[in-house]
Amino acid sequence: TQAGTALVMKSIASVQPRFFQESEIREATPLSMHTIDLMAEAFCALSHPETLQPPVMQMEIPKFDALTCFKGAYYPPSSSLALKAVSAAKPMSEGSEPQRNGLVMLFDARSTALKAIFFDGGYLTQLRTAAAGGLAIKTFADERPVELGILGAGLQASWQLQAAAITRE
Repeated sequence: TQAGTALVMKSIASVQPRFFQESEIREATPLSMHTIDLMAEAFCALSHPETLQPPVMQMEIPKFDALTCFKGAYYPPSSSLALKAVSAAKPMSEGSEPQRNGLVMLFDARSTALKAIFFDGGYLTQLRTAAAGGLAIKTFADERPVELGILGAGLQASWQLQAAAITRE
């Protein structure tokens, strides 16, 4: 009934969202073969005809040499809607590290209630990119030992090396 649906929607909307800090996320989701296999499932989910993934929205702020990107996706079987925000800016002072921040918000697609916020600091982006690289190696590279070349020496280079090693364990 309509009244029953309204009651369920109200109870869902009244649930307080869960908050997860980067340390909790890192502990629960390390880079592993399981993570790499989940990346394969995620790529398949993107091809689902009802999956929604609008174009990335970017906000560049030249005054501060900063960039924030917003990305969203909805995969119908999950009943959840995800929105990710990732920001990066040049170092605030000489010798300091570049600023990187990120979070993912998870909503109930039906009620639009906020279910969770993952304050991952960009960790999930690093993990996803490394898992995609590991999946490419697992899928396309020969099984025999091979040489690996990584262009660049930044943070993602070490992640890619870890993912490659995992696929060869």
